[in-house]
Amino acid sequence: MKVISNSTDLDTSKWEKIIVEGSKNSQLRSWKENILETKLCIVISLIVAIFAGVKQLEEEKKRKRADEIKQAIDTFDTIIMNDFPKALLITLKLIWD
Repeated sequence: MKVISNSTDLDTSKWEKIIVEGSKNSQLRSWKENILETKLCIVISLIVAIFAGVKQLEEEKKRKRADEIKQAIDTFDTIIMNDFPKALLITLKLIWD
């Protein structure tokens, strides 16, 4: 079979079959491909958004924990200055915990 495209002979020896489709079928196939590509992009976007959300939650937990530790240190410093025996009891409870 001889196929010409833009005045150039095409090598069809390795082609298995040639399908001739009309403009309606071509447009339908194009729409299906575009829908599949769009769905893939949406799925990828959702995965990235979920990953970013989880990462943000982890960072928030780390910040909260750092704030709690800082607050505990500040409170402990205040207790040491005001009531040293109470500070020792709190320290012993934390150590035993």
